[in-house]
Amino acid sequence: VFIDRVEHALAREERAPTRTAVLFLDIDGLKRTNDRHGHERGDELIRAVADRLQADVRRSDTVARMGGDEFAVLLEGVTDPAEIILLARRLRGAASQPVRLGDGIDHAVSVSLGLAFSGAGGETAEALLRNADYAMYQAKRGTDRDIVVYDPIARVREAQSDTTRIALRGVHERHELRLQYQPVVHLQDELGEHAGAPRYAGSIESMEALVRWHDPERGVLLPGRFIALAEESGDIVPLGRWVLQEACGRLAAWQRTLGAPALRMRVNLSPLQLEDPAFEADVRRIVDAAGIEPSSLVLELTEHVLVSKGPLVESVLRRLRGRGIHVAADDFGTGYSSLSYLKDMPIDGLKMDQSFLRDA
Repeated sequence: VFIDRVEHALAREERAPTRTAVLFLDIDGLKRTNDRHGHERGDELIRAVADRLQADVRRSDTVARMGGDEFAVLLEGVTDPAEIILLARRLRGAASQPVRLGDGIDHAVSVSLGLAFSGAGGETAEALLRNADYAMYQAKRGTDRDIVVYDPIARVREAQSDTTRIALRGVHERHELRLQYQPVVHLQDELGEHAGAPRYAGSIESMEALVRWHDPERGVLLPGRFIALAEESGDIVPLGRWVLQEACGRLAAWQRTLGAPALRMRVNLSPLQLEDPAFEADVRRIVDAAGIEPSSLVLELTEHVLVSKGPLVESVLRRLRGRGIHVAADDFGTGYSSLSYLKDMPIDGLKMDQSFLRDA
């Protein structure tokens, strides 16, 4: 019946300059209520939410229970989408009030709500409902649990992210990753302060390894397009291991051919790599296999990771530093921005965030 009413509402749009909206609502934690208090109490909760929805919608609107703990609301004749969003917020607020059930206890209620408007033309009732359902799941995944209005562009981006996430599997084994190297140069002479040759202004102190994905279909992808996805899937661990191995091998070649034993290599780390039980052994193996001094390697982590580090991460970093490997704080100043944190950070250097230096 609900689908039939949505179809009729969409058909009426052809004769009137209005839009149709479908609101999809899900009761969060109903399973927990059923498990703790029994299905009878869970059914009471469903009925209470249904009553609240029916009491707050307009007389022309339709409320339907789609199954389980999911409801849909048809909002016809929409002329002002902002008014519908306010109504949706009111519905969410009403449905989220505590409910006193038959056991005499006030039960907390939380709902997630998605909203989809017609307007693309040629839409079906099933497509509109599916869009609202998708928006509801986006709301459920969010931290503020606010209403989410369906955005077709965001849907396309997510589909692209899913494609990227799948293609990431084994990307290093397919030889699609490349490293580019950004030089870090001395800004002033450093004479007699270090062992070996003096360091002059303009000379290269180190190289930072920057990973690029040469995707056969989409061309060169920068880290912003795939690193976060690799962290979500766990693929960052093998990907990061490849980057470290490739960078250390390149550094060894440069040190030999350029006669620059003091040259260093900087490699960015993900916190997930530090949590990998094999990470510490992998670093030692890669450094030894490349034949470079541990002091030639600088591992960079963001300020946030270093400040919020757990005991496992801190112990790994301290052991690596004990072997001579350097650790640097990246993007310093973007998070805590406090020099008082420095004394507790297991680091040898800072990289100031560009926001501090852009106007200097």
